[in-house]
Amino acid sequence: SHRVLLFDFDGTLVASLPLWRLAFRRTLESFGVRLTDEEVVSRCFYRPWNDVSAEFDAGPPDRFTEGLLHHLA
Repeated sequence: SHRVLLFDFDGTLVASLPLWRLAFRRTLESFGVRLTDEEVVSRCFYRPWNDVSAEFDAGPPDRFTEGLLHHLA
């Protein structure tokens, strides 16, 4: 017999969308890129972070990722 508990934490138990939008905006702003919340969602969400970093010339992908995670903390 299997005992499994499955739940969707992000967006279900925690309303994280505003936090992710803000983290993307602040990270991109640190590289001189300004986007609206709508632009962040349409151009950054559901994409690999390396691709977002490259599209906006936001430095090396690891710096972009570090910035994003810093702003989520």
